[in-house]
Amino acid sequence: MNNFKGYQTFLNETFLTALTVTSTQSLQKYAVKFRNALDNLKEVTTIVTGVSKTQNLDLVFFISYLLSLISVSHLNMFSHIIIAWLWLRQVEIVTKSLESEPYDDDVNFYNEKIQAMKYFF
Repeated sequence: MNNFKGYQTFLNETFLTALTVTSTQSLQKYAVKFRNALDNLKEVTTIVTGVSKTQNLDLVFFISYLLSLISVSHLNMFSHIIIAWLWLRQVEIVTKSLESEPYDDDVNFYNEKIQAMKYFF
C-alpha cells in the first residue's frame, strides 16, 4: 500500500529514536540491541516483500505459514520491536525529566520506568 510508506515512516521514526538514545551513556547498550533488532526486521521484511513482487502476497504468507510459520514469527518480531521502541521512547523522556530535578515521587516513578524497560530488554 503506497509502496510501504507507513512501514518506511515507522523505520525512520524508530531509527531516529535509536540514534537519539545512543547519545545517552546509560542507554547505549539498549539502543544497540534495538538497532540490531530493527536491522533484522528490515532484512526479513525485504526478503518477504521481494518475494511478494513476483508472487501474490497472500500466497507468500500462506506458504510461509505452511513452512514453519514464518509469517507469524515476522508479526511477532514486529510487535516486539514496537514495544521495545515504546519503552525506549519513554525512557528517553524519563532521562531528560530526571535532569530537571523532579519531585521525589516522580523520581521513583521514573526509575521504575527505567527498570521496566531494562527487564523488557
